[in-house]
Amino acid sequence: MASIHLPFKVNNSKRDVYKVLSAIKPNWEKKCVQIKNLEGGYSCHMKHCSCPNDNASSISFRIRNLFIDSPLTDSDFELQVLKVLSKNNLFPRIYATFENGYCYEYVKGKALINFPLIRNSIRVEKKMLRYRTVATQLAEIHKIPFFETESQDYFIKLTKLLEKDFPKVTKLLSKRSLRSELKCVESFLQHKICNSSLVLSHGDLHIFNLLKKVDDSVLFLDWELTHMNHRAFDIAFFFQTLCSIGMAKKVKFKLPRNAERTFIKYYIQNCNHESTIDGSALYCEVQIYKLVVLLYLMITQSIYTDLAEMVSVNPQEYHQQLLADYLQKKAAIMRVNGLEE
Repeated sequence: MASIHLPFKVNNSKRDVYKVLSAIKPNWEKKCVQIKNLEGGYSCHMKHCSCPNDNASSISFRIRNLFIDSPLTDSDFELQVLKVLSKNNLFPRIYATFENGYCYEYVKGKALINFPLIRNSIRVEKKMLRYRTVATQLAEIHKIPFFETESQDYFIKLTKLLEKDFPKVTKLLSKRSLRSELKCVESFLQHKICNSSLVLSHGDLHIFNLLKKVDDSVLFLDWELTHMNHRAFDIAFFFQTLCSIGMAKKVKFKLPRNAERTFIKYYIQNCNHESTIDGSALYCEVQIYKLVVLLYLMITQSIYTDLAEMVSVNPQEYHQQLLADYLQKKAAIMRVNGLEE
C-alpha cells in the first residue's frame, strides 16, 4: 500500500496526531489510541502511537521543529529517499507524509548510544561485530542506484549555512576563517577524489541515529540531512563523531585496533563493485573527509548552541576541542601529502 500525502503541518499535539491517524488508521477508535512521547533528538518531536484493537501495527511520528529552512536540508528529497529506502527494505513502511514530517511503521529496538563506551571486558570479536553490522548496512544503502540531478554540492550547502546563520561574534574561528578552511579542504578533495562517484549519503551518521533491532540488524534513523556525496563522507562522519562525542563527554575510549580499516573491509565486501573500490584509497579519503565533518560540527555547534546540551558539555570548551582536533588532523594530512599550509 502506497503512502499518502497530507497537505498540512502537524503540531506537537494530540489533536493533530489524531487528525493524521484518522486518515491512515480509520478503524482506530480515538478513545482507544495510546500516544507516547519518545526522545526525538534536537531537531524533531517523536511520538509512538498504538491501539489495543490493532496489535499488528503501531506507528511512529516524526515531526520537525528545527532545520526546516536550513540550507542543509531538503524535505522533498528526504521523503523521496525514504520511499526508495522503504521499497528496498532499508526503512520501515511509510504510512503518510505531511508538510513538516512523516509517520512510519514502528520498529522495536534499542538505541546504540553506548556504542563508543565499549568496556574492556567485551572481546575484540564482539566489538568488531558492531562495526560490521553498521558497515554492512551502509554498503546496502550506498548500493542503491539513486540519481538526483539537482542535488546541490555539500560544500555549497555548508557555505550557505555559514553565510546565512553563523553568529557575527564568536570566540573561536570567525566566519571568514571558516569560509577559507572550507575552500581549502574542498580544493584538496577535488584533487584527491576527482574520479569517485557519488552515492546516497545519510549525512548525519552518528550513534544517536542508529537503532539496533531485535534481530540484531541496524536501522538508520533521522534522514533530514541526506544528500548525494562521496562514499567516504558517511564513514568519516561515523568515526569522527564517535571520537567527538567521546571527547565531549570526556570519555576515554579506544577503538579496536585497525577498526576503521576493518570497517572499510566489511563495507567493500558488501558493495556490488568490490573490485573497483581500493580499500587503501578509501581509507585515505575518509581521513580527509573527517576535516569536512569537523568543519560541519564547528559551524553547526556555533549556530545551534543548544546542541552542546545534548552531550552535556560546555559549548566553548567543546568548540575548542573540535578546533584543536581539526588543526591536528589537517597538519597531519598536509604533512603526509607533502603540502604546506
